[in-house]
Amino acid sequence: RLQSEREYWQKLGKKYDKLVIGRCLDRLRELGYADDQKFAEMWVRERSISRGNRLLEQELKLKGIHKEIIEFLLAGVSEETLEESATRLALNKYKTLVSREHNYKAVMGLLTRKGYSYSLSKKVFESISNT
Repeated sequence: RLQSEREYWQKLGKKYDKLVIGRCLDRLRELGYADDQKFAEMWVRERSISRGNRLLEQELKLKGIHKEIIEFLLAGVSEETLEESATRLALNKYKTLVSREHNYKAVMGLLTRKGYSYSLSKKVFESISNT
């Protein structure tokens, strides 16, 4: 699969020296397998359906993606997309037979753990609890 350069360093660093890894990464770049921009685009595209920007940012940082790339890609995720994905997650967690307070804790906890902002989480909760 497409991986970040840091992931390649981590995997190859256990068995090979830096010179060999450097040559391997040069070849992987030529072939298009070690491209942090493409990797980050794929990551955001695939995971933005179930994660908010905060969690995506954290995951990409752990993968070794530069801050500028992360900021650029996350700026491209629309507010509507975030709201739709948060609503989908919240509806799965929301239970009609329990109290509003219980649902508030459950939904807000889920959405904040998934990396959605407090304001978006609250907006989504209010919209599903009023229907």
